[in-house]
Amino acid sequence: MNNFLYYIIIIPISNLNNFFLYLVSDFLYLIVGRLLKYRKALITKNLKNSFPKKSENEIKNIRRYFYKHFSDLIVESLKGFTISERGINKKIKLKNTELLNEMAQKKQNIILIGGHYNNWEMSAQKMPLECEHELFAIYKPLSNKFFDKKMKNSREKFGLRMIPMKETKNYFHTDNEKPRAIIFGSDQSPSNTKNAHWIKFVAGSNELTKGMWHSRHSTVRSGSPSWFQWLAAQLSYWFCSCTQPTRLTSWSMNCL
Repeated sequence: MNNFLYYIIIIPISNLNNFFLYLVSDFLYLIVGRLLKYRKALITKNLKNSFPKKSENEIKNIRRYFYKHFSDLIVESLKGFTISERGINKKIKLKNTELLNEMAQKKQNIILIGGHYNNWEMSAQKMPLECEHELFAIYKPLSNKFFDKKMKNSREKFGLRMIPMKETKNYFHTDNEKPRAIIFGSDQSPSNTKNAHWIKFVAGSNELTKGMWHSRHSTVRSGSPSWFQWLAAQLSYWFCSCTQPTRLTSWSMNCL
């Protein structure tokens, strides 16, 4: 079943050009957003909690745009399995990488803090092509070994190295000749909420992963600057930007 899903469905979709890829996304939107109404009640509840002053019509429009965006992300994530270096260079435009590379030339390790926002998969794939640091990303292995291997190979094909979450703490204590840039996903859902750090975000309480705690303390102990990433979409292209470096001195800085 894994082979059928991957080689008969995922790879053929992944090999489509942008025109047909987004036609698949439009079709997927009709299925997910109009027919199945995927998690409609939960999405509506979260939107109302986050934007209590929005009207019913505004909430409805935001939900509709979410479904379209969600469908785009699904097909773009599939595209990542087969995208070429030339293709990803056209798709993703990185900004401010010269700031990161200045740190690399100074042999300075850095921590990149991002999240599951817009096309995080392709931005992570692209960064090793322009960043002089040895780039690592923290991830949670999938329970399905077949797809865990396929996803890992896809993410690592341009030079990114993946570190399982359970090995994160030990990794910070290893030596490395080349300066490192380590990517943390600041919005990972903790497996144990009792060990999580709770913060006020938008209109409700949210928990942060214990891994972010290691990020914060490792940053403070090592003196490594932390950078925040954001992604913006323009038509079918993505732009990834890193902000000026900042020291992590409080939890609020992890949630920007």
